[in-house]
Amino acid sequence: MSETEGNQNGFIYRKTKTFMEDRVYERPAGAPPDDWRLLKITEPLDDTINEWVLKNKFTISTVSAPGIDSRWLNKDMTKRSVIVAVTVVYEGSKDGSWPERK
Repeated sequence: MSETEGNQNGFIYRKTKTFMEDRVYERPAGAPPDDWRLLKITEPLDDTINEWVLKNKFTISTVSAPGIDSRWLNKDMTKRSVIVAVTVVYEGSKDGSWPERK
């Protein structure tokens, strides 16, 4: 089956999806300014994206540069949240179908 079979116009439909990873870091009292220690992380982006691709049989066309947002979690500025996000552009499964939205 060619890439455009199943689509009358020969157009390959693409969609986007954004993935996020949330991290929490802490700098111990008296530590140098660059001594940040990871306390918590959600599932790593690579694992999340790989599982999603395998489960849905999508093909990723391109991936954005990571977007990073950092916020202090306390007044002492010893604990911070860092959110890392990427957006992927992807194509449906080889038969051109898309899963139904829920």
